[in-house]
Amino acid sequence: MGAYCGFVSGSYSVTPIHTGSTKNHCVHREVISCNATDSSSSLTRRVVLNTLLSSTFSLCALQFVPSVFAEESGEITTSSGLKYKVVKKGNVSRTVQPGDLIGIRFKATYNNFTFDDTFATAEPYYIRVGSGNVPKGLEEALLLMGLGDRLMLTVPGNLAFGPKGRRATAGKPSIPPNATIYYELEIAEFPGYMKEIMEINDE
Repeated sequence: MGAYCGFVSGSYSVTPIHTGSTKNHCVHREVISCNATDSSSSLTRRVVLNTLLSSTFSLCALQFVPSVFAEESGEITTSSGLKYKVVKKGNVSRTVQPGDLIGIRFKATYNNFTFDDTFATAEPYYIRVGSGNVPKGLEEALLLMGLGDRLMLTVPGNLAFGPKGRRATAGKPSIPPNATIYYELEIAEFPGYMKEIMEINDE
């Protein structure tokens, strides 16, 4: 006669069963399964509980690892696949809206080569938000930003130069189709917002 050991819903039970052998069969459903070849040895309740607790804590730790890494890196991924990290926060709470005129500074890098850098120019690059004058990934990022904010972006190919890529120009390499582009982006000027502030002060 053998013995069937079960641990179900926090209880431990030993039920004799006829197996035709002298082996003890110890089974914990969905967690452990073991066969003891020595009929004189068996798992005590404390050993079983310690094994279960150890397994549970290990599984929980593994499940939380990705989220901890995400929080430590500070990088956020949007539903479109755009990744961004805030490296500088301005002191203006009003975020950019479609139609706003803003001056931006950005540095664009592909394959460790910087092919655009308006941080080095005398004036920022002025655009009307939503006009389509910059890649979709930048348009999306701008709507998350306010004056003085600076983000580091990882822009997937479909939000950068798409399936057509970009042709080489003087001093700038070609960008292959669907290439991931890395940007450093800052809102340096916000004329529309400054006008709103002046109008409020005049009232």
